[in-house]
Amino acid sequence: MSQFVTFSIPLIGVAGLGVVTALYLWLRNQDAGTARMQEIASFIQRGANAFLRREFQIIAYFIVGIGVLPLFVHYGLNLFQQAGG
Repeated sequence: MSQFVTFSIPLIGVAGLGVVTALYLWLRNQDAGTARMQEIASFIQRGANAFLRREFQIIAYFIVGIGVLPLFVHYGLNLFQQAGG
């Protein structure tokens, strides 16, 4: 049973990638729509990009803060232990 699982999981992953590739190629060949539809799509894309840019900035501050926190804890504990605490 475990050998079946070991080999089937990567095969299912590869099959999934194949389906995604086929869907991407099909979607890429579809008509982009009228000029008005393309204009609306560009507005949506610009708004989505602005949202993601702002979100990534906020997440970056959070990640840096979480990354620096263990350093403060580590060096703070070392200084406390060296002082005899």
